[in-house]
Amino acid sequence: GRYTELQMTGLLPTEIITGVGRAEDFIPEALEANAQGDVRPSADPSADVERLWCRGGQPDSFLAPSDAISAKRRRDFLEGYLKHDLKALGFDINSRNLTICLKYLATMNGGEFKTNTYQKALSLNHKEITEALAVLQRLLLVRILEPWSINVRHQVTRNPTLYVRDTGLLHSLLNLNSA
Repeated sequence: GRYTELQMTGLLPTEIITGVGRAEDFIPEALEANAQGDVRPSADPSADVERLWCRGGQPDSFLAPSDAISAKRRRDFLEGYLKHDLKALGFDINSRNLTICLKYLATMNGGEFKTNTYQKALSLNHKEITEALAVLQRLLLVRILEPWSINVRHQVTRNPTLYVRDTGLLHSLLNLNSA
């Protein structure tokens, strides 16, 4: 049969600030009702953007009542996703390799992917690293931005850039507090 993949991303700051995309359906704590009962974004949009940056776009983390609970939910999500859910999702990969690749990728977030650097740092071979990155990309945890250049010669020699998709998960992987 035929199937299609739908790429879903977290909330964008513009969705929270302007209410585009009916953000009021997703973030009730960030909204307030006016006298007519209309729902609008909170009075301080910069607080919503700050919270989105620190907690990320996953609803459980973003809507948590405190930063500590949000951080715990993100850690639990990563642990459950990387250790328990892989088999159920049909991935046959060592969860340890996946976890160390993701943590190292978080430290190199936004940097060029060079296999040699990852091999030296992680003590994994080329096959294990590329397999782990492919799985992380399919799990929508990582975005691999392929190089682009008008000059074809430059395009071949450049390396892709890797990003952790969710800033909240990035902060959890780097053990950063939001305060």
